[in-house]
Formats: sequence, C-alpha cells, structure tokens
Amino acid sequence: MKQKRILIVSHPRDLHARATAFAVRKKGHICEEFFCADLPTRTSITLHEGNEATTGRTATVLRRSNEEIERGNRFDTIWLRRVDDAWLPDSMHLGDREVATRHCTRLLWDFLASLDGPSVYWVSHYQRHVTHTHKVYQLREARRAGLAVPRTTVTNDPAEMRAFVEACGGVAAYKLLERASWETADGRRFATYTSSISTADLQPEDTLRLCPAILQPLVEKAFEVRVACFGDHLVALQIDSQSDDRARIDWRMGQWFVDMKPYSLPHAVAESTRRFLRSTGMATASVDFIVTPQGEHVFLEANPQGQFLWLEERASLPLLDIASDYLIAGDPEFCYDREAPAVSWSEYLAHSGDDIDALTGDHVAERGGLRIFADD
Repeated sequence: MKQKRILIVSHPRDLHARATAFAVRKKGHICEEFFCADLPTRTSITLHEGNEATTGRTATVLRRSNEEIERGNRFDTIWLRRVDDAWLPDSMHLGDREVATRHCTRLLWDFLASLDGPSVYWVSHYQRHVTHTHKVYQLREARRAGLAVPRTTVTNDPAEMRAFVEACGGVAAYKLLERASWETADGRRFATYTSSISTADLQPEDTLRLCPAILQPLVEKAFEVRVACFGDHLVALQIDSQSDDRARIDWRMGQWFVDMKPYSLPHAVAESTRRFLRSTGMATASVDFIVTPQGEHVFLEANPQGQFLWLEERASLPLLDIASDYLIAGDPEFCYDREAPAVSWSEYLAHSGDDIDALTGDHVAERGGLRIFADD
C-alpha cells in the first residue's frame, strides 16, 4: 500500500485523536493533527483563490513556530474528530471577542472546505457535520433504515411534556438534546445523563420552558449494546446495565459496576445500521441500542464523535487498530481483516504516559469556566 496522508482535526486533550495519530504513524503513514482552539493565537490560516501568483497554494497554515505547511488538496483522509470553536483571550472586550470568534470559526470552515477534492475521504464530510447530529433526524432515518425506534417527543412546551409523561403512565425517560458537563471553580465536575421524570417533576412550568428536552417511554431492558462503526465494519459490546441500579436508566452512570463483553449483532440489525449510516452520511459513529427481554433491538441514538477506545479496555476489542486501519484505507466499505492487531491502546499509553498536560505542549487546551463536551 502506498503511503497515505491523514489529517485529524480535534483538540490536544482528545486521547482518541492522539492515540489514532500515533497508530497511523506507527503503520508507516503520515498523520497531521490540527487543533481548532489554536486558532488564532497559535495558528494562522491563509487561503488563496484567483491569484495567478499563488496557483497551487490553495490553503496554508502558519504555526506560531513560523513553520509554514502547504495544505492544498493533498490529504487522502480527513477525520473531523472534534471540531471546536476558535479560542480568543479573555482579556478582549466581550463584544469584540464574540465578533472575532465568529469570524475565526468561519475561517476554520472555509479552510476545511478548501481541503475537499474528489480523492479525499472524509470522516465524516464537513457538509454533514451538523445535520447528522440532530436527534429527531436520526430517529427518522433509523426507522427508515428498518430499525425499531421508541416513540419520542422533543419540546420545550410544558403542556406537551405533561401530556407525554401522562401517556407513558406517569413516568418517562428525560434527556437533553446534547449532553453537557461543566466544572466549577473549586474543581467539582457535573454532567447530565438520561433520567426518569414523573408528572410531579414537571414544575415550575416557566423553568421547564427554558430548556428543550427529549422525552421517550422507559423501554424495558434485558441489556444494552454499544456499536462502534467504521465504514461497514461494526464492533458491538453487550452492556449488562440491569445488573446494577446505578446503570439501569443510563448505563454510563454505573459503567464501572456492570459487566461488558463482545456481542454478536444480529444480521438484520447490522444491515439496518449500515443503511442508517449511509443515509445520514456518518462515516463513523457510536450507536446505542436497548435490547428488550423479547430480543428486540431498539435504536436510541448515534454519536458521530463517540468515544470507542474504552471498548478495548473493557473487552479487549482492538479498536485502536481498527480505527487507524480505517483512516488509512479511506473506504466506506471498509472491513477489518487482521488476524492480530498491529498496534494497541496499551501500547500507546506506554509510549505517551498518562500526563495529559505534557501531551498538550504549546497548544491551547483550556477554555476556562464552563466547558461543554459532546456526548461520550
């Protein structure tokens, strides 16, 4: 195989991006990492168009070290792992910072668009970056692909919330449209998870109206399944969430107290999942299912930026090797076929250590105050 050129867009504290870059390089390929928050204080971007003197120099990146990197359309695969906003100093006037942030974000997306070309494989394409994260859109496309989906209402109308919960027998599942986590000044960290809500919880109405929510029935569970998807290759993990009260409603709250093991996804469910990924344009995703006592697989959601290396820790599934092979292949019909992995998550940890501050180096890694992350 010829040497491939891979670009990973993320932030310096994203161990999934850092580990995958390590694995790609270990396999003999070129991997560059672009950290969005470095713009504009540590990275400058210049785009050229319509200037004969700059023919062939569509896009350049000038790092703070004054090392200019010619970009153009020369990447084989581009992984939009985590596309964050630009970061501007807190010392700026609030109004000026808001305007400059919007302009930097626009420049970032213009830069990504300039990298497009007929031979570039996107994970996932920048034009679908927002659309494929919409929850109701996901549920509709999952149903069209042949997957079972729960009855769902998304609303900020207290009357609609009450009507839905009452129709579910007085108790329903409640979740935000996007998981959020934040850290207080004294270092305490809080996060939002799926929870149960009753009609008694639906007050005061003025407060409920301020934040839209997703409401679904509390589907009876035998266990849950997480599926890590890379092209056509699916890796499934069974999560015995009903074995511990802390994990019953949202397994993430009790993930360290329940058993997990490799799972064989039924053929029909796997094929429907692949149809769903193609229809939404997700080149990779973490897909969650409830498996009912009757064996029905009920689709919950798909996270195109979902974490996957923990499957390697919990069930010895070679996720780092799979992810890096997928980026190198750059093929929507990718299927992993190694008899033994060429690189592992533990190998990366042994190489890099566990000092995240050392990994960030001279990059912008902190946002200060409230920090909101994508769902895991």
